[in-house]
Amino acid sequence: MLNSFELVKQAVTPKQVATKYLGSPAKWGNTYMYKSPFRNEKTASFAVSDIKGFTDFASGWHSDMFGFVKELYTLSNRHVALKIKAKDTYVSKRTELQNKADDLSVVMKNDIIISRGQSKSH
Repeated sequence: MLNSFELVKQAVTPKQVATKYLGSPAKWGNTYMYKSPFRNEKTASFAVSDIKGFTDFASGWHSDMFGFVKELYTLSNRHVALKIKAKDTYVSKRTELQNKADDLSVVMKNDIIISRGQSKSH
């Protein structure tokens, strides 16, 4: 049986975690670049890669997504996976609602097209 850390690793990537907590990145190849969330800086030196994890080049700090969230919020190990998963669940529900809204929009458009087609034949 998988523990919560393994379940989160299967469901969420480091880039997704970074985007949720830090916003839109500057992209440098396959790496997302941010200004460090741990100090004020003028130039982005904080890198996120799905393969290499989180790296703060200015300080030399490196970690996976769990270490990043633990450092960002000063959480215990026990609460880190729950925080990441809760953030992911929120996004999943929002996406699910958006998909339902998109489906409704398509149905409404199709009804209008069908109505127009029927009104032309009368």
